[in-house]
Amino acid sequence: MIYLIGLTVSGKVIDSESGRPMAYAVVILHNPKDSSKLTGTYTDEKGTFVLKNVKAGRYLISADFIGYRKTFIGPVEVKRDTNIGTIPLSPQAIRTEEVVVEATPPKVRYEVDRKVITPSADIVSRGGSAADALRGVPGVKVDPQGNVEIRGSDRYILFVDGRPTNMSLKEIPASQVERIEVITNPSAEYDAEGNAIINIVMKRRKVAGYGFSLQGVANSYLGGMLNGTFGLSTGRFQPYIRLRLMRWINRPLVYGEYILGGDTVAMIAEDAVSEDRTAGGEAGFRYLLSEKDRVSFEVGSMYKEPTVSALYEYVLNGDTNANFSILTLTSPRHHLLLGYDHDFSKGHTLSLTLYGSHYSSHRFSNDSAADGYVQYEGRSVVRYGFGEIRYGRRMGNFKLNAGYKGEVELYSRYDSLRVTTPNFPDLPDYSFNGRDETHAVYATLSSNLGKLSYKVGLRLEYMDRKFNVTTEDAPIRVKYSSFALRQRKGDCVEAEGRLYRAIVIVAEGRKEKYL
Repeated sequence: MIYLIGLTVSGKVIDSESGRPMAYAVVILHNPKDSSKLTGTYTDEKGTFVLKNVKAGRYLISADFIGYRKTFIGPVEVKRDTNIGTIPLSPQAIRTEEVVVEATPPKVRYEVDRKVITPSADIVSRGGSAADALRGVPGVKVDPQGNVEIRGSDRYILFVDGRPTNMSLKEIPASQVERIEVITNPSAEYDAEGNAIINIVMKRRKVAGYGFSLQGVANSYLGGMLNGTFGLSTGRFQPYIRLRLMRWINRPLVYGEYILGGDTVAMIAEDAVSEDRTAGGEAGFRYLLSEKDRVSFEVGSMYKEPTVSALYEYVLNGDTNANFSILTLTSPRHHLLLGYDHDFSKGHTLSLTLYGSHYSSHRFSNDSAADGYVQYEGRSVVRYGFGEIRYGRRMGNFKLNAGYKGEVELYSRYDSLRVTTPNFPDLPDYSFNGRDETHAVYATLSSNLGKLSYKVGLRLEYMDRKFNVTTEDAPIRVKYSSFALRQRKGDCVEAEGRLYRAIVIVAEGRKEKYL
């Protein structure tokens, strides 16, 4: 009597780009002579498969999944239980006839170092701004005026498509946003300032044609915002223009009590009005040199003028003193951006960015009272520019990002104070000038271990800072712990210093179970 023992053929199917295992892919065993199907199975949630009761012999093995190119392995010689290893599947566009698939992606999903928000998943936020799309996101707070705080702080850096912008979150229509990335713990790829990062990824027109949007918002204080965007695509050439006008008016309620030397001082603001006027826009284009090469250009300007006025009442032990205060700030800013992107292959990229901006501001405040006034005026100019090169490559389950960034910032400031109120000290006018030069190199490596994603990275920075402070009629004392005092004569203080710092991310990760 002859007993035939069935053998097994096993392996794993993964996505060739992300390296992630593919569940429920179809695996078929074929006759190598005519490719006829002999047996088959599906992969499990880990992407693995086992073909049982296979007779010894030579076979072709195929793996297939909707939206991916069918892949053949072999012929494979099967003499014993055989593990053929990993079968990678490459994404492939599907040609269909007017098939509409409707699905609702989750509004928030978590990756190893960021939260990713999809505005289209929320019908309410789609009609608002990018700030509205962040409402309800864990760790993010958005007030009624559209101001955003992350982890209790309003200090964050805003990018659009991975590059800097002069826009604010409430000036970007959510209908034009593909996704928002909130990076609360920036990796070594970003500046070592510890600030959170918000990256807005805009929708792109992939076929020839044009698109436009017009958005208006109004509030009960006769304030509002108007956004307009027009984009055109001829295939290779994709120009766009964005224009916006904004006038926000708020009436804050201010009340405070202070205890000074046993005396109670109460401060009440009546008829307080905060008004913020903004006008600006950007124009640019994206040009496809080839399937692998793209250049982008953008130029923009913005004019801001926030004003705060209020009638303050100071009550000290029953005596009331009224002051009228006005604060105005004007701040035109301009920027220029040039980018180049090259795709060596899927997951293997190189990008270059050149960015320059000019920002000036004029601050004016007037606090008048019955016995005099305090008048302040300040002017400042900031010129900033940087160049950055980024390199990314996917190697199986691993993703490498590396790059260099060099930046220069020139800044100057002048302050003047005029006082006629008795018992208020006179302060001298002074000017402040400085220059910061920073160079940084960085590298990160990310992958996953089962359901655990992780990232390791290193960033090295060098900063050279020089500044001087000059007063008109009195020397000024400057203390800066990281930099050394170089020169001091009369009414001028000059200092310079160098700072070296490194960020080492040993590991950060996330393990999740999707239900």
